Amino acid sequence: MKNLKRNPPYRFLPGSHQRRGAVLTTEMLFVLPVFGLVLTGAVELGLLAQARNLVQLASIEGARAAVASYPHPSQREQAIRNAVARVLVKPQLVNRAQIFLTGGDHPGEPVTVIVQVPMDAAAPDLLAVIGISLQGRWLVAQATMTQL
Repeated sequence: MKNLKRNPPYRFLPGSHQRRGAVLTTEMLFVLPVFGLVLTGAVELGLLAQARNLVQLASIEGARAAVASYPHPSQREQAIRNAVARVLVKPQLVNRAQIFLTGGDHPGEPVTVIVQVPMDAAAPDLLAVIGISLQGRWLVAQATMTQL
């Protein structure tokens, strides 16, 4: 048998280290922006989920305050606003929250409290640079309780 001369492996070719470094750099140019967008989206989604839970709890506390008996309707509305503000805590949520009340004019009637907060007040609009904006979108929650 003849002794066949083999070519040296690719990694030992002259200049192969520079080419491999260039390939890795090019890969990173494509991967890092995508990874950054995914990470940014995860942060924004986490902040929105936290705010959604706060808005839901605020509507429940508002409904609880609404079913308590108050001698004057303005006292009831102020109690609902205070209960919602206690839960929302963050000033940007409290100041931009909208509260709607339906029912509860008579004993035994269900009372529904709807709390809505703009999404851009709950989380920074991080993905607006790629066209996914929070402007004009709302976090909405409602709770219904029966007045005794």
